[in-house]
Parts: sequence; C-alpha cells; structure tokens
Amino acid sequence: MKTRLIIQILLLSMAFPCYGQFSQTAAGYSGNQVSDIKETKSSDIQYSANGNWQIDCKKGVGNLFINGKEASLTVIYNQIYIDMTELKRYDFEKGIAYVLKEIPEDIGNIGRNLNWKEYINNEPIAYLKMIDDNTMSFYWYGFYNKKTKKREFKETNFQQESKTKEIILKKCSP
Repeated sequence: MKTRLIIQILLLSMAFPCYGQFSQTAAGYSGNQVSDIKETKSSDIQYSANGNWQIDCKKGVGNLFINGKEASLTVIYNQIYIDMTELKRYDFEKGIAYVLKEIPEDIGNIGRNLNWKEYINNEPIAYLKMIDDNTMSFYWYGFYNKKTKKREFKETNFQQESKTKEIILKKCSP
C-alpha cells in the first residue's frame, strides 16, 4: 500500500511539476512559484511595435506607423489620416490600446462630415496585439462618440484590403 502511494505521488509530480511545492495557508496557497508570478513586472516584458505596418508592403494603401507611444493611421486613403496615442499596454498578450490624439488636419470630404470634437476622449479606437517582431493583429473599433455613446466609422482601409475577417499586419520597415 505504501509503495502504491509513493508511485502515485511520483506520477503526479511528473504530470504536475508544481504539485507538492505549495503549502496551504488560511488565505489559500502560497509558494515560490506563485510569488515569482506576482513579481513579474511589465519592464521584464520586451516588445516594440515601432515601425511601418501594412497588410501588403508592396501595394497596400492602409498604413499604420508607430513611434514610441505615438501612432499615425491611414483610416481611408486620401480622406482620413489620424494621430493616435497609447492608452494602455496589456503585457499578458503584448497588446496596446490607442485613442484619438487630436482632431486631424489632413482630411478629405468624408472626414469633414465627422463629429471630431465628440471623438476626443479616453475610449480606445484601435488595439494591436504583437504576434512576433514582424507581425501583429490589428483591431479597429471605430471612433467613440461621447455624446451618442456609440461607435462610428467602424471601417478602415485594412478591412477593405484584408481577404479575411482578421487583420494581420506585416512590418514593412523599422
């Protein structure tokens, strides 16, 4: 019986390497591995989205340029170009949320009819998730109208250029 119990414990420890390393306390479980996870800092996670990003580097018109916490996006080619600023990083998935930085100056006829003053707020309009150093997933939410509390202009050149629902951008230059 004792040998059978030892074998079961050995099998469990091989299947679950952390089994037996935690001691139960009144507040739950504690141990080295748990405290190591809690001590992970965002400064330990290295990823950069800096560069010029497109669906197709040779013939794409949709463009995202990132430099530090600032980004420029071609929403609609020859119509709407915006500047964004980083709102928040989600290090657990290498993600970055962006908000509209200011009312754009370079707009065509389509852009002139939008409620730009209502779009300047702390609601994210775009989110990116780094896949690797040269590839990212891009999500466009649209401009958030703080007066109507609705998203507007929910499409960019990227949706028009992408052959799939998911928008995957490639790094075209550093």
